[in-house]
Amino acid sequence: MIVWLASYPRSGNTLMRIILKSVFGQETYSKYNDLMDIGADMKMTELVGHKMLDGSWKDAYQKMKQSKYTYFIKTHDYPEDDSKAIYIVRDGRASIVSYWHYLRDFAGEEYTISEIISCFFLFDSWGGHLYAWDPLNRADTFLIKYEDLINPDNKIKKVSEFTDLSPVCQWRNDFSSFHQINPKFFREGDSITGIREMRGDDLDLFWSMHGDWMKILNYYP
Repeated sequence: MIVWLASYPRSGNTLMRIILKSVFGQETYSKYNDLMDIGADMKMTELVGHKMLDGSWKDAYQKMKQSKYTYFIKTHDYPEDDSKAIYIVRDGRASIVSYWHYLRDFAGEEYTISEIISCFFLFDSWGGHLYAWDPLNRADTFLIKYEDLINPDNKIKKVSEFTDLSPVCQWRNDFSSFHQINPKFFREGDSITGIREMRGDDLDLFWSMHGDWMKILNYYP
């Protein structure tokens, strides 16, 4: 069976995977194999508990879906089935700014922040992704905020209950060591810098497009 680790890019999926590895001893997969970042760096691979797919995603998906073993799979795509999911969300301003940096630093792609705010390329827009997954209403879906993952002691029990995993270690959010491993990937440990970096017309566009979800999720200006 599959448990999806779903999120819009740069919303905390990797941090969720680190918690699953360090607290629960659980290795995880990505449907993309993360060849540009996590899968390309041995230290990152070990930190995240990243496992490479055996063959193509299409073949791996069928095997994992039908297995009695539980596979935790990272995805930024729309739902592929009705399997259980942990949906990680982050303040959209911080996610979009972080994604803008990521596209430039890892993919060598130059977009404006406004293009990412409104985009329908790659993984759709921040709000579009939320509409697709509808994590507040989708069955067997556990919604968790990135901001709660930074110091998630009160969330570990809920993650344990949802995943049927038992903790084997206490969580220690050592962001400084993460940053040392890959400063470009682990840029900031919170959302404050990204929020402050979006301003002017970009900020106005963001609120006009995504203000509904920001209100629903209790993210404020």
